[in-house]
Amino acid sequence: MLRNWILAALIAFVLAAPAAGTIDISKKVEAFDNARLKGPGAEARGTALSVGNLSLRFTSGKLFPILVDGKTEGVFFIGEGQFEYSSVDPFEAANFKTNVKRATRYTVEEGKLAGAISELIFWGAGYLDDLPDGPAGDSSREAQKRFRQFRDKREFDQTAVEVQVVHSLAEPPGRPFAIVELGADKKDLVYTFDTVFSQDESIFALDKVNLGTKFTKQLRQLFVLSRQPIGRNRLTLPPMAYRLVDVDANVVNPGGMDVRVEVRETFEILEPTRVLKLSLMSWRMVDLLQHDYRLKAVTGKDGSALPFVHREGHLIVQLPQPAESGDSVVLDFAMEGDILERPGGDNYWILGPSGWLPEVRRVDANFHSYRVVIKVPKPFMPFSNGSTVKRWDEGNFACAEFRETQPIFLPVILAGKYKSFEQTNDGVTIQVHAYAQAKKQRMEKIANNLFALLEFYEKTLGDYPFSELKVIEINQLGWGQAPPGIIFITKEAFIPGQAARGWSIGINSRLAHELAHTWWGDISPWASDEDYWLCESTADYYAAVAMGILWRESEFDKEMDRWRDASRWVGDSGTILLANQLSTMAGLRDRQGLLYAKGPLVLHALRQEIGDNAFFTAFKTLLSNRRFQHITTQDAIAVINMASGKDYTDWIHRYIAGTEWPDQGKKKKKKKKK
Repeated sequence: MLRNWILAALIAFVLAAPAAGTIDISKKVEAFDNARLKGPGAEARGTALSVGNLSLRFTSGKLFPILVDGKTEGVFFIGEGQFEYSSVDPFEAANFKTNVKRATRYTVEEGKLAGAISELIFWGAGYLDDLPDGPAGDSSREAQKRFRQFRDKREFDQTAVEVQVVHSLAEPPGRPFAIVELGADKKDLVYTFDTVFSQDESIFALDKVNLGTKFTKQLRQLFVLSRQPIGRNRLTLPPMAYRLVDVDANVVNPGGMDVRVEVRETFEILEPTRVLKLSLMSWRMVDLLQHDYRLKAVTGKDGSALPFVHREGHLIVQLPQPAESGDSVVLDFAMEGDILERPGGDNYWILGPSGWLPEVRRVDANFHSYRVVIKVPKPFMPFSNGSTVKRWDEGNFACAEFRETQPIFLPVILAGKYKSFEQTNDGVTIQVHAYAQAKKQRMEKIANNLFALLEFYEKTLGDYPFSELKVIEINQLGWGQAPPGIIFITKEAFIPGQAARGWSIGINSRLAHELAHTWWGDISPWASDEDYWLCESTADYYAAVAMGILWRESEFDKEMDRWRDASRWVGDSGTILLANQLSTMAGLRDRQGLLYAKGPLVLHALRQEIGDNAFFTAFKTLLSNRRFQHITTQDAIAVINMASGKDYTDWIHRYIAGTEWPDQGKKKKKKKKK
């Protein structure tokens, strides 16, 4: 009888729908924080449960209902049992096997991950009012202690389990949701089954971050092992409930590391919504220490305070009344924190490109017009995305306003001590901002090279969308980054002669890559993790094409050789499609090899396969059709098929979504010098 009760209870967590009544999300999360066990527990032996592709079997021990506000919202298990998780999506077979091998001590057998469990918490988005109370009595002190220890261990896991569960409870009913926290024999795991927001199920491994400080010793990082879509094809995006369409911000650095941010955001509602699920950093690590970024208030357009919960990068905001499709919701946010790090005490700081603004927790739901007013202590100058509306002084503060009417995402703010050079051609102004030692001749050369690249990209990819391009020196070595209308480039680009010769080789190629992101990333951003190759692989390939045409043909050949060398050690560890879902430091290395080496090689193989005309027509058409819209792998397949007159779906699946490699031919032999 007890076994039947427990089985029914666990199934109810996934299948039962929450009541129609509204809840106060901040009070509900607090209630989850104070959850307690009910009763002496029911015998777990012989009980089994399946949720999505996760199966649980209990051979001994007890199951304790977890009370939240007097209602059973979960179950705590102590004893012996087994778990089994199956990856049934063929697209992630390689990633799953690699991630499990690297992030855990388990192995994958026939697409399955299995092991023993001794503790478990199961949270579900269903009410259990119809279930019997089970045996009468109180839980033992030992059981309550184990429950508290299990939860305390996960306080710094960045999972924000309670926030996610409360969000699922507050949304419209009929959408199953569950989170299972597993104390397993070889590695602690977290499993999610989410049809409320992401429409996927995932399993993660937890491992310590420990970097030697008291704060980092407490942290455990989530390493994705598997992420599978629920009720949809992996290449099909889930429905979107709302999106961020306008940002109007005021940012003040009163001094030191302090920053104060006030922002008004406008959301377009696409499906009935009660609670917005957003992301906003909770802290930033500066010199391996935690510096908090606090959300002080969220208010409606009328100034009324709204309930919210901000925890470990997760933010949920309860709307004053349920929003319907077609509604426009305007919210004001106020944040502050001592998070403006100046690397090595240098003369600049960067805020962004993500984390400093509340954003929807999916890539393609953030594409907005943008305005910001920034005030920083002199002698620093502020910079951000968009056209420079004006600059002015207010006492000891240097102030500036920037505005962009075209949609952008991931805006960034930088302030530093710079000297500037500016040049305008054909309605586009390139500003180069560098440190004092940079010579004007060098800054002018960078601008001229970028104008040449702009002309080439406009012919092959379409019009440049912004009125300004800001190039800003970063006092480090060896990297670049390209938020919309901005290029951050490290100091070797500005240092002449031998001082940075080892780093400055290939600086034009790096500028070409970063500028290509205007089209591959800004005008047409990637829609999901699976589509990120349409940002990095395409930018790298088009940069090489530009270098080969504008400078010399050997520049393209050099890039081909570099791609071959850099991709050799990737093997079959993962796929280009899922490069962003590889875990651990080794996964980051493979990600680089897949997106920045194998990806361009596959694009070159496609160009050889269908010919120059069809290749360049296809990708220019893709950007034209999806200008200021997110692009997907499915979009790319459609234009490739159209331009080539053949179906290349299987070809893309083999080389982009699979681990196969196209034939790239032999390296060209270098002619011996006489």
